[in-house]
Amino acid sequence: MSSFETSANAIDIRNRLYRNTLFYLGTWAFHYFPFYLMSRQKFLHHYLPAHLASALVAGSVLNFIVVETVNYPISALGPKTRMRPAIRANMSKAALAVTLGLIAVVIGMFLWLAPLTYGFP
Repeated sequence: MSSFETSANAIDIRNRLYRNTLFYLGTWAFHYFPFYLMSRQKFLHHYLPAHLASALVAGSVLNFIVVETVNYPISALGPKTRMRPAIRANMSKAALAVTLGLIAVVIGMFLWLAPLTYGFP
């Protein structure tokens, strides 16, 4: 495989990640802004689809930040495609530390808010 094919494949993968992130961002805007413009009382169920989309945006942005290279196929396995190696993302040690730090923060916040959430004294 030439270096051009490798770089073209990396560009295709990066463009696919951009399209996914922009789709999630568009989904968030589509669900959030109509209720932002309303002058009546709003309830939690109005914001839940937007919250889900913002979580997807956050995951996609984290993927851009921590993953240096990705070697997964662009197309799905079909009758005319060949088997490809397993999906694997290459993360640096700093990216792994950031990811583990975020996991620790999420677990810590859960433990801190659990008594309030579940009604324990």
